[in-house]
Amino acid sequence: MEDISNVFIDPENPEIDYAELDFDEQLKHTQRIKGRVLHKLISDTSGLPTDKDGVELILKVADSMDKTTIAKKRLAVDAKSNDDASSILNAIVQLVQSTGGKHPSLIENGANPVANQDLGELPSFEGTHAEGEAEIGVIVETSDNFTRRMDVINRENMQRRAEEMGITGDDIPTETPA
Repeated sequence: MEDISNVFIDPENPEIDYAELDFDEQLKHTQRIKGRVLHKLISDTSGLPTDKDGVELILKVADSMDKTTIAKKRLAVDAKSNDDASSILNAIVQLVQSTGGKHPSLIENGANPVANQDLGELPSFEGTHAEGEAEIGVIVETSDNFTRRMDVINRENMQRRAEEMGITGDDIPTETPA
C-alpha cells in the first residue's frame, strides 16, 4: 500500500494547529482530511481497490464521514426543534402577560378583563345547624348520639313549620314521622 501520510497536511494551511481550532473548524478539518484520504486511496488504485485491506479502509473512512454527516444533520434538526419550542414558549409568555395573568377564557375583547359579577349577599346558615355541625373534621359519635342531636333540630323545624301553618297546642307533632 502506498504512503498516504501527506494527505493529513492541509495544503492551504500546512502549519495548522488542530487544538486551537473551534469545534466547527475541527470538524471541517477532519472531514477534509477524510475526503483527501478517500480520494487518494481511490485515485492511486485506478478506482476502487481490490485487496481486502484497501476495501476495508475505504469503507471505514466513508462510514466515518457518513456518521459525521448524520450527526450534523441531527444537531440541525434538534436546533430547529429547540427554536420552535422557544417560539411557542415566548408566545405563551406574551399571552399570559397580555391577559394580566388571568385565564384567556376570562378575558373579553382582547385584554379587557371581564367585570366580576355581584352575587349579592350569601344566605346565612347560622341557627340552622346544631352546635359544631358546620365544623369540618372527624367526629366520633354513636348513631344514638347523632339521632338525639338531630332530633333537637328536627323538633325546632317542626315547631316553626307548625306555627307557619297555624297549628298550635297539642296538635304540634313532637316526633319525626317515619
